Amino acid sequence: MKITQREYKLFISLIIWGFYVFFNTYFFATLGFLSLQYALLRAILITALFIVIFYTNSQILIPKFLIKTKYFYYLVLVSVIFFIGGLLRFIIVNGFINENYPNIFFKYPGYGISFGAVFILLTISTLLKLIEIHLQREEIQNKILHEKNEAELKLLKSQINPHFLFNTLNNIYTLAHLGSKEAAPMIMFLSKLMRYILYETNNKLVPLENEIQFLKSYIKLEELRIEDRSKITADYIISNPGIKIAPLIFIPFIENSFKHSHIAEDDNAWIKLKTEVINKKLYFECGNSIPDEHLQNAEISGMGLQNLKNRLELLYPSKHELIIINENKIFRVNLIIDLT
Repeated sequence: MKITQREYKLFISLIIWGFYVFFNTYFFATLGFLSLQYALLRAILITALFIVIFYTNSQILIPKFLIKTKYFYYLVLVSVIFFIGGLLRFIIVNGFINENYPNIFFKYPGYGISFGAVFILLTISTLLKLIEIHLQREEIQNKILHEKNEAELKLLKSQINPHFLFNTLNNIYTLAHLGSKEAAPMIMFLSKLMRYILYETNNKLVPLENEIQFLKSYIKLEELRIEDRSKITADYIISNPGIKIAPLIFIPFIENSFKHSHIAEDDNAWIKLKTEVINKKLYFECGNSIPDEHLQNAEISGMGLQNLKNRLELLYPSKHELIIINENKIFRVNLIIDLT
């Protein structure tokens, strides 16, 4: 049976107040100041008074007046409780004094001790309640931020999928229009890719080996329209393939490489991929050549790549490093993700 937060707080409160009753009873009864019966009755009465003061302040005055910045009303009401509480404690304590009290300190407790005890109780009550309210607000803010991030991630992922599908369908359309026999295999590979996107990427994290297999299928899909497939090299050095990662992290970079390298048309074009995991750190490198006529437009761009930047910030804040190099007719992306 799962204990709720409210039940847990009630349990802790009962322990604290119970210990206070036990300590007071033990102190005055064991040392001979009062009989066990009177010591217990005295402790129960003072504890009941303290409970009323404590929770009236924390559960009524602070939420209804202090938190709502009604400071004047709060000060007036807490002052009333302070004076009434101090007076009642004084009356209770003095009502149980007898000849067994050992010295003047215990025999004639003044108003100062009673009012001081009530003041300390109110201070503790106020501090604990303010801390509780602060933690509740932080929890609510974190929940709102988490829900906001989840909503953004879902939106970004929903934008990535149509973007990927749109590009691939364009390639299939071109091949079909030209009467290429590669159109049918491309449709088969596309169906596998879409099955992965639709059914396996709903989770926040997926096994890295599944994501690698997705990349391999995508590359095979692109290779169907390339005569010289040696222009594409890909290395996967994964010692622990079961490690998990956010889905669809790499595909925008690879799409970008095929787009800007013009590998299907340029005989000198090339694409190099490398994925490696070392001590739960993932190193992903993606580089491609850039034809001279496309140098000015080879900057990282597009909805898919921008979405990926946003996803990385949401999924791996302060746990990733993205380096983009565009020089000497080479466009290279280095991505490092801490998967711990």
